[in-house]
Amino acid sequence: MKLMRGDMGGAATVVSAALAIAMLQLPINLVVTTPLTENMPGPSATKPGDIIYAMNGKSVEVDNTDAEGHLVLPDAIYYTSTEYKPHTFHLTLIDVATLTGAMVIALGEVFSGVFSGFD
Repeated sequence: MKLMRGDMGGAATVVSAALAIAMLQLPINLVVTTPLTENMPGPSATKPGDIIYAMNGKSVEVDNTDAEGHLVLPDAIYYTSTEYKPHTFHLTLIDVATLTGAMVIALGEVFSGVFSGFD
């Protein structure tokens, strides 16, 4: 659990970039959504078999609680795309997810993985 602090690397990078853009007063319209979640042990923690409901109304059965960020990421994308309508206003929606554990297993500690896609 102590090493899981690194899982917030993506959110920290995005917030830091947004702060730098604001401090430099760059002429950029920027909306930052950082879906944050906590992986805490306890009786009220999410457990395998629990059912949660996403913002779009779909239900999700929790199978594995190790990747709790995966549960909030779709809500963040849904909220951002419906609230700010990036394609309507010629905006770009960029999803930054670290997937730290999976990347370390796949690539080791020397390399970094990047996924990209365009619609």
